[in-house]
Amino acid sequence: MNMLYKGEEVVVLATGGSQSRIVKVGGEDWEGFWVPTQKLSTPSIPRCLRIVDLTDELKEFIEYLRTNAANTKLYFKVISGERADMLCNQYFELTGEELVEGVGFSIQDENKQGAEGQVTFNPPPVIPDAVKEYLAPGLTDKINIISFVWLLVEQGFRVTR
Repeated sequence: MNMLYKGEEVVVLATGGSQSRIVKVGGEDWEGFWVPTQKLSTPSIPRCLRIVDLTDELKEFIEYLRTNAANTKLYFKVISGERADMLCNQYFELTGEELVEGVGFSIQDENKQGAEGQVTFNPPPVIPDAVKEYLAPGLTDKINIISFVWLLVEQGFRVTR
């Protein structure tokens, strides 16, 4: 299990009582080093990689998005560098496919802030309440919440090519 110890990523090899045996990820430092378990923390997931929890109400909407009538399209935009690498790595982990720059994926210049995800679709006659919170302000056919786009990727959708 990967954890953080003093800001460094470590793997916990064993836990005994109030102590944990750790190894630093990517190095030989701390081999077999025992530390107080309470000093270990779980690394936080960057906002650009979080995934919305799938609820029953969202399942029904996602099934609609799979239809031809919905004409669903997914897009990612990301700043070059580490965030682009993280986004591409997560996409590959979820899909087994490489993200290729094109219609649905672009890497922006340094003035771009972070990462963005977007899904566009033809709206159903009735939009479930659980979906309304994700809609772009004033629109019924666009979601600009990256964690929702990740949910769709996790559910088998792919970036528009």
